[in-house]
Amino acid sequence: MRLLLVIAVVVAGYLLYKLYFQQLMSQGKAGKIKIAMIVVGLLFLVAALTGRANAIFAIIGAAMTQVMRLAPLLIRFAPNLAQHLGGSFVPNNGNAPNTSKVKTNSLVMTLDHASGKMDGEIITGALAGKQLSDLTPNELKRFYHDCAESDPEAIRLLEAYIARERSDWDEAPGPSGDADSRQAQLSDAITVREAYDILGLEQGATRAEIVQSHRSLMKQFHPDKGGSNYLASKVNEAKKVLLAHVLEE
Repeated sequence: MRLLLVIAVVVAGYLLYKLYFQQLMSQGKAGKIKIAMIVVGLLFLVAALTGRANAIFAIIGAAMTQVMRLAPLLIRFAPNLAQHLGGSFVPNNGNAPNTSKVKTNSLVMTLDHASGKMDGEIITGALAGKQLSDLTPNELKRFYHDCAESDPEAIRLLEAYIARERSDWDEAPGPSGDADSRQAQLSDAITVREAYDILGLEQGATRAEIVQSHRSLMKQFHPDKGGSNYLASKVNEAKKVLLAHVLEE
């Protein structure tokens, strides 16, 4: 019986690591604190199941795992807690945990590291404030053609978004010749702030966190994984900029 329990715990631990813990590691200090709390909770639970701890320890262990879920809410109402947790629960510029943002003149695209899903908020024009996922096919086409005239970088993001998320798109996306010409003139250079947003990291992230976030994004958005050359180049440039920034500090 105990052997079966040990095997079950090992298998569950491996699955948790593959499905969840790798994401937590990319969150830096806060992610490591969450992992420690989960491990302690699991140890209490195993001790209770094997008769080596009384019920109160099992309750404490379960409560500790719940603190991890409530931590962002606690920090929102008690900002001082963020200092003790490294501030990692409140990503820069309002990014949700494990998400990245790429901004152009017309669009802020959000990339989810875990699921690979993309969505974006339109920030200019008649459709400003709307999410791409809320647009009708005709509205999306109108926005696409507007960007072809004025925002070639947004076109690159829209191509990736349409290919990944919009099965209702009934024409092959592709920028106009003018957009291609303007895109060729754009510099790939990005600022340190933009690099943090693209990799979904906070200011002061370590080299290990930068590498981990880059790897996580490339698993989802590399061209060979259904992503796009444009997104991959942005992610690679962000890694390059931040690693250089870390060396300078």
